Amino acid sequence: MLMSCRHMTELSSAELERPLRVAERLELNTHLMMCGPCREFRQQARRMRALMQRYAAGQAPGGDDTPPEAAPRA
Repeated sequence: MLMSCRHMTELSSAELERPLRVAERLELNTHLMMCGPCREFRQQARRMRALMQRYAAGQAPGGDDTPPEAAPRA
């Protein structure tokens, strides 16, 4: 039986903070094979984390194509 999408989004978020146990990883990957919305949530969570890490490192989230009005002011 598949676990609920709510539980899978919790695992997807948890994997950004800590390594998942083998059983958790198996459970998540099995669910993701069959659930498009959870795959999309996982991708979006990973993208958001990467953007936040870039922001924390002082890099503009948009890279070189960031409009001048969105650039940080000195």
